Amino acid sequence: MTDSIVIGGGVIGLSIAYELARNGQRVQLLDRQQIGQEASWAGAGILPAPCHVEQVPAWKKLQALSYHLHPNWSEQLAAETGIRNGYRICGGLHLARLPGEAAALRADAVEWVEDGVKVEALENSQALSRIEAQLVLDQAELSAAYYLQEEAQIRNPHHLKALSAACRLHGVEVLEGKAVQKLCVTNNRITAVVTEQSTYEAQNIILA
Repeated sequence: MTDSIVIGGGVIGLSIAYELARNGQRVQLLDRQQIGQEASWAGAGILPAPCHVEQVPAWKKLQALSYHLHPNWSEQLAAETGIRNGYRICGGLHLARLPGEAAALRADAVEWVEDGVKVEALENSQALSRIEAQLVLDQAELSAAYYLQEEAQIRNPHHLKALSAACRLHGVEVLEGKAVQKLCVTNNRITAVVTEQSTYEAQNIILA
């Protein structure tokens, strides 16, 4: 019996498996196909600008914590694997063309300001081209524009490769093509997972 089984080999499952393994656990990671090939691969890799005030919902605090952990985490993965995930603070442009889009974007801007996010309203296409010279819009096309200077990004395919390599370096047993069909429950506790080929037991089961 292993210590932990992680079901799902996307960015969350890989991250959990990596952290468990580097803290001494024996970990198996099960995915129904190849790891990191679904939403994690296709995602944009955007790390939203963090809030800077205390009185916000818990999920916003977690989002800000995640944002601040990413620089060190990215360097740690690169040091262990030699794979850089493309992390950088690039800033983010949020644009609207139609009146309805502009209204929604302005409402977002109000919330950003309340959360202490550093946000700049761009009043015209000239102000926009100062931020991104390659983006050419006629003033008539632009209803609203905001720049969030702290927004960051990673390159999802590179991040997944780094996580996959780091998991294997720390001894995670990666089992691909293992679609979980059933969870076994004993005394109100999940103790094993069943695939078409095998049954896997563990002290902890993490569904990711």
